[in-house]
Amino acid sequence: MIMCQHVRSTFDNAVAEFRTSKTVEDMKIK
Repeated sequence: MIMCQHVRSTFDNAVAEFRTSKTVEDMKIK
């Protein structure tokens, strides 16, 4: 259970960082 939560939080952080970098890239293009 704890391990699943750890993986989940790590995955969420990765997705959040990806979305942030993707947004920055889109702004640079525009």
